[in-house]
Amino acid sequence: MSKSPVTDYARWSTDEHLSPKWAERADFVARFVPPGLTVMDIGCGGMQFEHSSKAKTYIPVDVVARDERTRVVDLNAAELPDEWLDEVELVSFLGVLEYLLEPHEVLAKIARRGIAVACTYKSLELAPNANRRASGWVNDFSSSEFRAMVERAGFHVARRVLYKNNQHVYLLLPLVEHDDKTWWKETEEKKAARRAVKREARRHGQLDHKPVLLVAGFYGRGNCGDEALFHCIYEAFCDDYDIYVAVDEHGAFRGFWDWYPYNKCKVIHQTDLHAFSAKRTIAGFMIGGGGLAIGYAGNFVVSARMRRVPNFVAGVDLPELVQQPQVDPEDMTRGMAARAARKLDTAFMSAYLGAFDHLMVRTERSLRVASEIGVEAFLGGDWALRLIADNAPEEVPDPKRAVIVLREFALEIIPFTYVQQIEHLIAGLREQGWNPVLLPFCPEDVRSAKELGLDKLAPTSEHWWNPRRMKQIMAESGLVVSVGRLHAVIFAAPHDVPLCSLAPPLKLPSGKKSISKIDSICADWEIDQFADVDALLQAAADGRLRPASREKVTAAIERLDESIRTMKRIMQERYEEKGL
Repeated sequence: MSKSPVTDYARWSTDEHLSPKWAERADFVARFVPPGLTVMDIGCGGMQFEHSSKAKTYIPVDVVARDERTRVVDLNAAELPDEWLDEVELVSFLGVLEYLLEPHEVLAKIARRGIAVACTYKSLELAPNANRRASGWVNDFSSSEFRAMVERAGFHVARRVLYKNNQHVYLLLPLVEHDDKTWWKETEEKKAARRAVKREARRHGQLDHKPVLLVAGFYGRGNCGDEALFHCIYEAFCDDYDIYVAVDEHGAFRGFWDWYPYNKCKVIHQTDLHAFSAKRTIAGFMIGGGGLAIGYAGNFVVSARMRRVPNFVAGVDLPELVQQPQVDPEDMTRGMAARAARKLDTAFMSAYLGAFDHLMVRTERSLRVASEIGVEAFLGGDWALRLIADNAPEEVPDPKRAVIVLREFALEIIPFTYVQQIEHLIAGLREQGWNPVLLPFCPEDVRSAKELGLDKLAPTSEHWWNPRRMKQIMAESGLVVSVGRLHAVIFAAPHDVPLCSLAPPLKLPSGKKSISKIDSICADWEIDQFADVDALLQAAADGRLRPASREKVTAAIERLDESIRTMKRIMQERYEEKGL
């Protein structure tokens, strides 16, 4: 390979200079590129664009080999081979053009072959304080100069979008078109054809679209409990409704869109209200379970209510009307005192919750709260009760396996005594003949265990992105111990496996000695709770640990099914009222 003295081969020969932030940029750029193309990714680095672009064929190119597929070329010393360009429909330059001595020449050759380009560029005005030479950048264009340069090269700018306030993303389409490369025109033709088919089907009453159920919750973040809720909501309604799911795209886990069932839904951002004004008919809006605060997704609630779209909040908890700390006065922090003094506006709570056509709570305590504020509520259950366990053959049943689920807490509230108590728990179970295994429920649980050194005490089984697998592991174990994680209890409850909840051995910000929502579920389903490790270990030694009440759990599942039927009936009736 020809080499240029300008290119820093030593820098790019190791992965340490590949920023993890580039994956997020690749995801952003991919939004402007249709899936299914043959993509040549120049300056491929960690190859994040392979996943993001959903390319039919991905061709990585760099100045050094990143894997056995990588084609190696230094564009400061050589041209792109013609035979490479013959293969592709799109060339990407993400964070690359700044390093090229002659970007005009490189782009001009691509333009002459009729190939589109997706690229980024940090122009002078977007990075005014950047030391461009120290960064290895060898050209200096303003935004207007960059546009003039690409136009001279033979492109027109089809899209230009600002990313992170410091660089532009461009989609460049060639002025010279080759019939086998014009995917952007083919896409428009396909769209026009689809519209024509839809118009004809609508005219004959044959359009196969189902009405839409819009669902919002703490989704897409990799919290196994919340992901299980969405699994079950999707499967309860997908036969009759197309599912739209609202997530916080800024806080979501990268790649969640490929997880089931997001890959079968339309994903929208949690502030995007256009769903209500789109051509698709929204049959209902649901806030879908978990420990969500009153007012969560209130923008959707108001928009749905204005349009007479049924509103549901299903599988949630209501807050305690009076906060009672359980710590000694000398241990009371300022935050605990503030929470205790806080008074809820019950009149507003009642008015807001009255905007819902169906309010389904998951605990008897929440049902009592609803009664106290004069709101009609239905006692159902947690959605995750309907989750079906996986049947993966690689997971081997182990009646001596003790699954331990440790919830992450902010490091600043975790004393060393917490670490000692967890060490005591694991060592004590091991002495009794158990095989302790840590089962984190989210990426934060994994990180917390590592930061505290707890991951060294027992093997970790990491499947937090797969709720069904997590449930299988619990169902095929001999004991489940949850330290602060509600859905560890809920996953295990329908199965004949002993389980218990251990109050986290630290001062909770609430001022309580345990977590209220876990207390409520354990009380409803007759699940044992322990205030300290010694009491739990003694119960294990005595053989007193037991499964949840089968009768109570079965009743909760039946109530949940009844709630589903109620919501479907409400949507159908409202649908018919509107003449749809």
